[in-house]
Amino acid sequence: MKAARSDARWFDFLKVPLISTCTKGSIIRQAGPAPSTSSFQSRYTLGETIGEGAFSTVRVAVDRSTGEEWACKIITHEPERECAKKEIKLLRQVAHPSIVRYREHFDTVDALYIITELLRGPDLLSDILDRRSYSEEAARAVLT
Repeated sequence: MKAARSDARWFDFLKVPLISTCTKGSIIRQAGPAPSTSSFQSRYTLGETIGEGAFSTVRVAVDRSTGEEWACKIITHEPERECAKKEIKLLRQVAHPSIVRYREHFDTVDALYIITELLRGPDLLSDILDRRSYSEEAARAVLT
C-alpha cells in the first residue's frame, strides 16, 4: 500500500482538466516514462472509486506485479481525452512535491487511463470550504 503524503492538503489533480505551468525555479524538468505498450488490464486491477467528475472517474489501481496502489483517472469522453493528452504531456515534464507524480498512461479504443501517484486526504476545495476562510500563512503552506 502506498503511503499517504504527510500534508493532506494537496491540489486535486483528479478533478482539474489541466494543470497550469509554473515558471518558478523549483520546477524540475524531466521526461516521464513513455506510454506503456502492455495492456492496462494485464498490468492493473481496478479497485474502489475515489472520485467522479463530469467526464472522468478516478479509481484505485493496484499494480498486479508489485501490489502498489496508484490513482487511475479514466476518461471516456472523446473531447476530454484530447485535453487530457495535454495534461499528460505537462505531467511528464515536471517533478515537484506539490504536483501529483505521473507514472504512465494507456490510450485504448474505449478510454484513456492515466496512472498517477495515489493521494489520500481532502482536496484543496474541501479544505477551503471546511475552514470558511484561508489565511495567507495557510495558503503559503499548501502552495510551497
